[in-house]
Amino acid sequence: MQVIFDEITNADGIVFATPVYMWQMSAQLKTAVDRLLPFLRPGYTSSLEPGKRALLVVTQARPDTFFFRHYFEHVGNNLLFLGFGSYRILIAGGTRQPEDLTNQTELLIEARQMGQWLIE
Repeated sequence: MQVIFDEITNADGIVFATPVYMWQMSAQLKTAVDRLLPFLRPGYTSSLEPGKRALLVVTQARPDTFFFRHYFEHVGNNLLFLGFGSYRILIAGGTRQPEDLTNQTELLIEARQMGQWLIE
């Protein structure tokens, strides 16, 4: 994780990406997020530079993109607690195959806009 800690420390923004598994993020991403705890100092202050942005990118088979949103809002709030300055969520619903994503023109436009936000 030290390599990842260094990368997060040096980055302006981070993309956290996951499919929805059992109503939540994958176990692999959950483990990585749980291991971000060292960014908290005693007294719950963060060692992250202020203003660091996080983008949560989620794919799910279910077409209703609001169905699991509350869970990812909670994840985003945990990232704020860890010291990230802000976060946004991009959910790609109805995605079982790659073309299910590439055929969603509005989603691709939103993804580009969020990418721009991440690097501003």
